[in-house]
Amino acid sequence: MQDNTNQIEVRLFAMRRSGSHAFLNWVCSLFDGPACFVNDATRHPPKSKLHPSDDLPALQPSRRVPLGSPKQLLLYNLEDTFPSRSKNWCLPPELAGESLRRVTFLLLRDPYNLFASRIRSGETLPDEPFAKKLFPEAPGAERRLRRMWIENDREYLR
Repeated sequence: MQDNTNQIEVRLFAMRRSGSHAFLNWVCSLFDGPACFVNDATRHPPKSKLHPSDDLPALQPSRRVPLGSPKQLLLYNLEDTFPSRSKNWCLPPELAGESLRRVTFLLLRDPYNLFASRIRSGETLPDEPFAKKLFPEAPGAERRLRRMWIENDREYLR
């Protein structure tokens, strides 16, 4: 591999509590070379090439490399986004390097199961900042989440 080149770049669109980390863990387990995972890349975008890999159980610490390093696998997810607004979003090549192959996935969970899981997380972890973001109390937040799921569904059906 040349400097700052990714053999495979995997981009995942999913709503929170859809099983995105389980899916990314599975993808990661299919490869054994150096890798970098950036969690929730639109909300926590990396600021430099030195951005360390986030944690995934299938990604052993010995395989984790910073974003700007040559790697076999670059994984990142975009959570709770509207596909129409984020369709072309990807990590900037000046930070992540060029990718020889880019694959995009959309993970869609049954809406009743998804929203039940989000509600349950909020009930069992009421003081956890992550759980509070699952159903924001802002006016129109629930409607926005429903619209987001519907747009993800339409994208899947296309």
